[in-house]
Amino acid sequence: MKKLALVAGLLLVMGQTGAVSAKSLEDVLKEKGVITEEDYKEVVKSSPIKYKLGEGFNFTSADGKFSGSIGASYQIAIP
Repeated sequence: MKKLALVAGLLLVMGQTGAVSAKSLEDVLKEKGVITEEDYKEVVKSSPIKYKLGEGFNFTSADGKFSGSIGASYQIAIP
């Protein structure tokens, strides 16, 4: 019974780890022509918090002198 629950949990986690590609609001507005390329670059440059798939969250100070990032990964081991 314990192994069955472990396998079910593993399948659930594996099912949720598919490729995810979400566009930011800035990307959608640029694609639809609502904002210009210059506006897009200014907004992306001034954004203090960014998320990139595979890298995690990146934080940048307003003056651009300091930055940091937070990311995570997980590993499942079956004994």
